Amino acid sequence: MLKTSLKKNTFLTLLLWGIWLVLVEDLTFAYIIAGFFVSIISVLFAHRYLPLRPIKNVNFFRLLFWPFHLLLQIYLAAFDVIKAILTDCKVEIVAVETSLKVDTLRTMLSRAATITPGSILVNLKDNKLTIMWLRPKTAPELNDKEKREALIGPLERMLLKAEVK
Repeated sequence: MLKTSLKKNTFLTLLLWGIWLVLVEDLTFAYIIAGFFVSIISVLFAHRYLPLRPIKNVNFFRLLFWPFHLLLQIYLAAFDVIKAILTDCKVEIVAVETSLKVDTLRTMLSRAATITPGSILVNLKDNKLTIMWLRPKTAPELNDKEKREALIGPLERMLLKAEVK
């Protein structure tokens, strides 16, 4: 236990120190020493005051492309919102259920729904998301399945791949 913690803390210290050196862009003795001490203090502070529980049942390797997928969805949703604003829009409150079982992934989905243009998360309770949604007034009425697909479909599919069963 102590050996693992020591390895982890040493790795984090060296990682933070490396990031410090890259960001500072100055390899003088003072910056090298200052970065090393700031890294040690940061790791000790985080270990003492920010104890993190390990996240289980998530394959983080499968989330490597999540930021790019999310940016694509944000970009595509922006065009829908522009169209809704230019043609007159309506606001709907929609309740959708997610198939995600892991709290971390549900939280990621809810945050993604919030930062996607045209939708704001109102509530997240268990696997049910309540979302306020901006749509064109001329848009056809959708059934619950179509609303779910339009709001969280592509985002949820990507997160489902990262869920370990």
